[in-house]
Amino acid sequence: MTEEQQVISAFRNSGVSLALAWAHRSAARTTLDTITPALGFHTDATRSPAQRELLIDRIDRVAQCRSYAPDPHLPTVGRDLLHQELHPDEPLTDDILLPPGTVDRNNLKGSHGWRFEEWQWLCATFRYGRVNNMRWESDLRQQVAAQECPDHPTLFSPSEEDQIETPQIDLSNTLILAQALDVTTNQSQLFLGRPRLGARGSSPWYWLYDLLGATPDEGRVGLPRTPLAPLPTAPREVADAPMRLRPAPGSPGKRSSDQG
Repeated sequence: MTEEQQVISAFRNSGVSLALAWAHRSAARTTLDTITPALGFHTDATRSPAQRELLIDRIDRVAQCRSYAPDPHLPTVGRDLLHQELHPDEPLTDDILLPPGTVDRNNLKGSHGWRFEEWQWLCATFRYGRVNNMRWESDLRQQVAAQECPDHPTLFSPSEEDQIETPQIDLSNTLILAQALDVTTNQSQLFLGRPRLGARGSSPWYWLYDLLGATPDEGRVGLPRTPLAPLPTAPREVADAPMRLRPAPGSPGKRSSDQG
């Protein structure tokens, strides 16, 4: 079994994949509804930090860690905090909520991070539809991308390798959770992958898994606010089609540049 297969199997079987997808959809919907031009958020450059903070909050919330961790002596007290300020179309239900301790916060060098079993991940943002054009700009993410993937030999030269500062912490099982939100079309993407450091123009990933269910080139978004047509009375097979989040009021801003 490859590393990718191991990660996908572990994340899916534990419910972590479903939880991360919910966290992203909840953050995206709240961003579109509240982080609007009317409040001074006119571009993706101003919206992206707000959306990133919302994603951090939603991951902590669905994982019941940090400020959302239950009191071991009074586990039912304060549980209403989990559901405060959530978008009504993305409620946090019991089938999505992870048991406490499944995922824990594990910040790395000042960057928000989480740990699940032997795996840990950091967050990154990219321009919608351009996940394969991401560049690792920060020192920490370059160090993560410089780690070898067990299924692939190293693909960068010693001269490039020497330019990366040797990390003082173990980053060998560190992944990247990459998200994008296009406020022009209200479409979003969410991927989990093993980052790769290589020459410009080469792929920034050893492998990439779409947590929202589509291919990297196709993208996928959250559920629509209201059905555009009556729901079918019986299950039927249909081709995947892009769906839209409910647009926020006001005029859309420009797309953000790729970030690592």
